[in-house]
Amino acid sequence: EILDEGTAVLLTRIGFDDFVDSNNLVSRLLATVSEAPDVLKVIEALVRHDAPSNFFVRQLDQYLPEGAECPSEVSWWDVLCQVRQQSDDLLIAWSAGSHPYEPWQVNPQKKKEKVPWKASDRIVVISNNS
Repeated sequence: EILDEGTAVLLTRIGFDDFVDSNNLVSRLLATVSEAPDVLKVIEALVRHDAPSNFFVRQLDQYLPEGAECPSEVSWWDVLCQVRQQSDDLLIAWSAGSHPYEPWQVNPQKKKEKVPWKASDRIVVISNNS
């Protein structure tokens, strides 16, 4: 957990991507709820201490058939379909094609557009399995 956006930039530059920017997260959640109050029920269900599902940062190859190579380019839809074919997990964000200062893309606009996929790229999923 970090509290400063500058720390996020530094961590991303050195290749550390498994962190939560608490201040930024709270700000985004408040903005979301102010725009769409009904979303509060969904957010509460996801972040409760006894919630059956959790957020995980994973590699795409965890959702590929055994022995399959990771593709060099993918679209959001490609990744979403692969995750759903191999599990009950739900794709939330990915790091593909993102900028160093904004490491995660949530629900990208161009879902069918292919982007380069690197071994260092990750996905965020909601899963019932650890």
